[in-house]
Amino acid sequence: MVSEGKGPDPFDLDLYGDAHDDIVQLTGRLSHRTIRLLAEEVVVRLSTRVAPREPDLPVPSQDEINLLARALVADDRDAWTEVLAIPEAVGASVRQIYLEYLGAAAKRLGEWWNSDRMTFAEVTIGVGRIYAIMRSLRPDHEVWSANHRSAFFTAVPGETHTLGVSMAADIFRQRGWEIKLKVGLDHDRIVREVAEGDWTLVGISASSSRFITDLVRLIVALRVTQPLTKVLVSGAIVNQQPNIVGVTGADFATMDIDEAIRDLEQA
Repeated sequence: MVSEGKGPDPFDLDLYGDAHDDIVQLTGRLSHRTIRLLAEEVVVRLSTRVAPREPDLPVPSQDEINLLARALVADDRDAWTEVLAIPEAVGASVRQIYLEYLGAAAKRLGEWWNSDRMTFAEVTIGVGRIYAIMRSLRPDHEVWSANHRSAFFTAVPGETHTLGVSMAADIFRQRGWEIKLKVGLDHDRIVREVAEGDWTLVGISASSSRFITDLVRLIVALRVTQPLTKVLVSGAIVNQQPNIVGVTGADFATMDIDEAIRDLEQA
């Protein structure tokens, strides 16, 4: 059971617990193929990123990474907290923990999976916890401000109903936001376009619950590549999918774009 309140800085264990439960519920509704796809997304995206070196901070040893990887698949879902309390104690930044520790652990889980040292079920548990930890790291421990007021709008891959996202982009533009609108892009192209910019917000439109897997996969990739960028989900999927924010890991979900702008500008 996750302890109440803040855990070892900079982790919010209440938020981690909520995110963990959301992910468990989500994976219980998805096919084996889809779960594998999401697991691969986290492993590949995280393990290929490189963290900038922190001055005077020790590089995590292979033994530390192995310990973390094993803790991530332990019966105790909070076992990782003891491992990740160590880098924080010696001055690691959120970004360092995010990339150099969680990224390395994701890579190690992938290696063990490929060499049959770990089952797919175990890797799924570990990857789900990594993603939940990522979500617990984000909100209060890095500076985010809507003052920059820039947004990238797109539709979930495969979506053909794009009028709504175009209208949303226009409303944001009228309110003084710097806007880039790109529709008809595939998954990797969206991730690349977002990674190449400095966006306060990414707005993603989806017209149906049938796009839930593509939407979750896209948000997972964006979380890994651009952890400080807020994600807004809009379109009919918001009304069709219960707890769309919890399920996808988005920051906002709404059919009312004016309301979304007010929430963002007050954040």
